[in-house]
Amino acid sequence: MPIVVWGSGGNAINLGAVESRRCPFCREDLPFNLFLQYRYWGLYWIFNLVTEKNYLLLCDRCGKGWELEKDKVQAALTGDPIPFMHRYGLLLLVGMIVAVIVFFAVTK
Repeated sequence: MPIVVWGSGGNAINLGAVESRRCPFCREDLPFNLFLQYRYWGLYWIFNLVTEKNYLLLCDRCGKGWELEKDKVQAALTGDPIPFMHRYGLLLLVGMIVAVIVFFAVTK
């Protein structure tokens, strides 16, 4: 009997400094970085699908900040920084299964 390995994980990507402002915790003017924090679910650590995304604006020194509205941030970004296999890996697996089924149906 085959063993199916599945699980979930998460990652945070620093998208760089976007502005300087006064940090309410450090009480100084400091750079703030935009972070993309995401969670994913997948099979065999390869075929994944993103289940949650959050954009955070965090102080460069203390790491505290707040969550931003997803729609506004995504509209301002030029691309999706999440790795391809974390975004579309599960869809790729489904596509490969469909391709094999079609191949065998056509060659039969």
